[in-house]
Amino acid sequence: MTVQSCIALALAILCVLYFLKDILRSALGGGCGSGCGSCKTGGCPVKKLEAIQNDLDKPSHRPV
Repeated sequence: MTVQSCIALALAILCVLYFLKDILRSALGGGCGSGCGSCKTGGCPVKKLEAIQNDLDKPSHRPV
């Protein structure tokens, strides 16, 4: 492989990773999936649901 081929391959891999960064971030647990615009505003529905679930799992909220 020539130097130019190595550089082209590295750039192609970086381009693919750039376009897949939201999917990779979501898969690694870094937040909302792609297309969830409310994450930037701080009102992520997934985070709110997780907080509600955590509150409901506390022993003080469980019916006896």
